[in-house]
This record gives sequence, C-alpha cells and structure tokens, in this order.
Amino acid sequence: MQLNDLLDTNDDYSIGKLSTLLEWNNAVPVDEFEIQRNNRIYEYQGNRNPFIDYPELANKVF
Repeated sequence: MQLNDLLDTNDDYSIGKLSTLLEWNNAVPVDEFEIQRNNRIYEYQGNRNPFIDYPELANKVF
C-alpha cells in the first residue's frame, strides 16, 4: 500500500488529505514571508524547511 493511499482513504484527516494538500501546494506559491521565516528559523535552530526552499519537492516525494 502506498502512503498517499493511506492518507487519501483514511477517515481521520488529522494530517490532511494528501491530494488536497498537494493541490494547495501547487496553487499557493511560497511567499516572501515564508522565506524570511524559514531563514529566521535556520538562524536559531540550524535547520530549514526543504518544502519552503524547494516547493516542487512535495510533488516529487509524494
């Protein structure tokens, strides 16, 4: 069974429906606020959100 099969058919949408999340990811581009937030988090925590740096990653991973 594939990950998106589990997320798309599960009645508990506590994480979200994968197809809806991917549609949202494609429809709403990363904006300057999110980029700056990601940069600031990196300054404090030393880690980045790769989905902000590479928005196309979601479609490749899922």
